Amino acid sequence: MAVINVLDFDSRHSNPYAAPATTDFSRNVSDSGDAEQIRRKHLSHETSLRSTGALYIIGFVMLLFLAISFSQTLVDLMHPEQKWNTDQLWAFGLCALPLSLGVWQLVIGIGLRKLKASARIPATIVAVLWMLWIPFGTIISGYFLYLFWSSKSRVVMSDEYHEIMKQTPHIKHPNSWFILIVLFLLIAFLIANFVWFV
Repeated sequence: MAVINVLDFDSRHSNPYAAPATTDFSRNVSDSGDAEQIRRKHLSHETSLRSTGALYIIGFVMLLFLAISFSQTLVDLMHPEQKWNTDQLWAFGLCALPLSLGVWQLVIGIGLRKLKASARIPATIVAVLWMLWIPFGTIISGYFLYLFWSSKSRVVMSDEYHEIMKQTPHIKHPNSWFILIVLFLLIAFLIANFVWFV
C-alpha cells in the first residue's frame, strides 16, 4: 500500500538522522485523533477542489446558453425542402461543440465535487482550454492546475482520505473566498448574457 507523507512529526528528539516521518493511512483511519488531524490539515484544499467542481458545473451552464444561441441560428437556416449546405453544417458544429464540451464539464464537475481522482486529468485538459480565454480564464485556470496537481490533491483524492471524511463528518468546510469571488463573477456573466440574448 502506498505511503503518503501527510504529517510533519518532529523526530529530532528520538533520532536526528532518521528519515522524515510518513503516515500510512491504513493505520491512521482507525485512530480518530489522527483522522481529524489529517482532515483539518487538508480541509482548505478539499474545499477548494469541491468549489472548483461547482465552477465547472457553472461552466456547463454557460456553454449550454452558448449552444442554445447557436441552435437558433441553425433553426433559422433550416429549410425542409433543402439539403444540408455549408452554412447549416457550420451552425450545427457551433451548436454541438459547446454542448459537448459543456456536458464534459458537467461530468468533471461532479467528479471534482466527489473528490474523484479520475476527474483530475480531464479537468486539467479543460483548464488548459480555458486558458485561451485571456486574461480571466488564464489566471483562473492557472490556479486550478495548482489545485489539481499539488501534493495535497493526491492525498485528498485518495480512497484513504475518503475513509477519513466518513470518520469526521463533524468537521465543516471553511469558505474559499477566491472561489466565491470567481463564482460571483461567473454568475454575473451568466446574467448579463441572459439579459443580452433576451
